[in-house]
Amino acid sequence: MNHVYVTQTLDAAVWGAELAAGEGRCRIYIVEPEGELEDDPNVTDKKLPGNPTRSYRTRQPVKIIGS
Repeated sequence: MNHVYVTQTLDAAVWGAELAAGEGRCRIYIVEPEGELEDDPNVTDKKLPGNPTRSYRTRQPVKIIGS
């Protein structure tokens, strides 16, 4: 995996967790990025003008501060 994907909204986080591959319960973590974030091109501009879901990605680590 090349990127960590994050969002600023709970609705988008739930949606992303439900779409994630794998078995078991969906998990949502509250994180603090340790580097720069960029708009997630998978849901911004290509599918939705701007960034209404406030979805981002980073190649840098994120620190889990809650769940």
